[in-house]
Amino acid sequence: MSEQYSRLDTATFSSVETYIRCPYAFKRLYIEGLPNTSGGAARRGTAAHAAVALYLDDTARRGDCPNQRAADAWVDTQRVTIAASPAEDIADLRVIFAAFEREYGDPPRIVPDGATDIYVEQSFVFDANGNLTDDKNGAFGGTIDLMYRVGDILTVLDWKTGGTIHNNAVWDDRQMRGYALIARRLFPDVKYIELIRHYIRFEHSAQGRGEPVPAAEFDSVWAEIVARTAPIFAAIEADNFPATPHEFCGWCPALAFCPAQAKWVGQIKGDGLPGPVEEIAELREAARLTEKLATAALKRHVEADGAVNGAGRYYDFFNQTRRTLDREAVYRIIIAKGGTLGDSLEAASGVAAFDKAAAKFSLTAEEVDGIVVKRSITQFKGV
Repeated sequence: MSEQYSRLDTATFSSVETYIRCPYAFKRLYIEGLPNTSGGAARRGTAAHAAVALYLDDTARRGDCPNQRAADAWVDTQRVTIAASPAEDIADLRVIFAAFEREYGDPPRIVPDGATDIYVEQSFVFDANGNLTDDKNGAFGGTIDLMYRVGDILTVLDWKTGGTIHNNAVWDDRQMRGYALIARRLFPDVKYIELIRHYIRFEHSAQGRGEPVPAAEFDSVWAEIVARTAPIFAAIEADNFPATPHEFCGWCPALAFCPAQAKWVGQIKGDGLPGPVEEIAELREAARLTEKLATAALKRHVEADGAVNGAGRYYDFFNQTRRTLDREAVYRIIIAKGGTLGDSLEAASGVAAFDKAAAKFSLTAEEVDGIVVKRSITQFKGV
């Protein structure tokens, strides 16, 4: 293996998912060590995870933690987290903490009485044969948010703090299946494994099959991991990391260096368009996945020099009234009305879809009020 790639000691669930999306982003982030500046949402998620871990470390491991001590620990956890967070994160962190309390109580009681073998924010590493190892430079690794055992059932719980509920089944989620393999290796005698993905903001938990699964069903997961990581190490040996434009490009920390973007938009340094307006406009029409970059270039041009015509369209700023959705509120109200996860996702996909869901679930005017918001906005677009 080339010396320049010595940074990649252990593949992880996150790095594999990044490689699947875009090998070039994987190289910049996980091999060359480009800082992952993915924004405020990721920063707040990290802070919330750390807060929950801090609280659980102070309470769950004891098993007999008095309620007042738990209450004090929960208050201290929030105080320390908020004190260490940027001002713009505080309101959102309070929302996350309040939702956590509604789900688990105040103070939160997350780990059930009688639980043993409690792991909190614990990292694990596999060796090349799929066995757990203490060597931090193993073949593959991951960090479990919370795991505990009650009798013959081992529960693995993953916190999600973002504003979106994922539609993929927990049972089919590659990361959750990897966690199940960790549980299987740690406790070969355990009979059942329960996988739970908890969306803190929405007080909603998604379970693997709705019940614990026989642990032996996860024995094939290591072969799945090997199949997913083999292309990564082959790419390292060949030094072959093509950029593959993707819908997540707008959030990629490597975007400013991306050759796929630079090929037609240049570095977009804010000093004007890198080519004729007509050329950029045509590229905007043709490049769906990189539309945001082309739009940003056109927008700066219009702000500086006025409206332009390109590829048969007129680009300028327009005043209009738009109906928008509070998607978090949509998720909550549909689930509260007895809807499924699929119902809530569909209802939050757009205003028209929400109107249909409002009729289907007999939402009152008071319940709809505030979910659909009319805003007068100035929007940049082409007509």
